[in-house]
Amino acid sequence: MKPKDCLFLQADLSILVFSQSLSLTQDNVADKINMDTPNLSNIENGKRFMSPENIEKIAKALNVEVKDLFNYEHLQPQDTIIATIQAFLNTANPNLCIYVYSRGY
Repeated sequence: MKPKDCLFLQADLSILVFSQSLSLTQDNVADKINMDTPNLSNIENGKRFMSPENIEKIAKALNVEVKDLFNYEHLQPQDTIIATIQAFLNTANPNLCIYVYSRGY
């Protein structure tokens, strides 16, 4: 994966974090930025890059500054994330694990 791809993948994750913190669904965010929900979904899943215009629209819809989409201080440390994933895998339904794996999370 190229560094640029990592940067956009992190921004995609930030969109999810900020929208969830505001209890906004994909449909809500898509409506606010005049984008089809499948297109927003592709952005959130890292299948489509955001244009500078869409980055600004998304930031505005989430009540954050553009730089906040690329700021990861709110994310948990890697050790904590790994421990959470391991705990999930130790207790999760095998079908759910397959689903999560197939989604590329």
